[in-house]
Amino acid sequence: METDLLPSFCSHEERTLLSASWVHLIKNVGQCFKDGVKGFRVALHKYLVEIGFNYDFLRNESDRVTAVCRMKERRGCEWRVHALMEYANGWFYIRQLNNVHTCGAAV
Repeated sequence: METDLLPSFCSHEERTLLSASWVHLIKNVGQCFKDGVKGFRVALHKYLVEIGFNYDFLRNESDRVTAVCRMKERRGCEWRVHALMEYANGWFYIRQLNNVHTCGAAV
């Protein structure tokens, strides 16, 4: 009689990656980042890593950041995010967000 050893070596448990929550870091217009431009840039980078596409900065300044999908030039992708600092409190707010990829990347 043969013993099936596979279950002892291969558990088929569903595992969630720690980065899975990053998909929710960039959500909507009006979203606030209390850590200012640094917090926004970190959130944007994590979000794009989790979604799985590359981006380029059109503007990357201390008071405004605009990023577009890297496929904008080649495929005309319309994904774009633009955030500005509110000078009264130093927080960063998303002012424009087109979260639809026309290049085929899934969001």
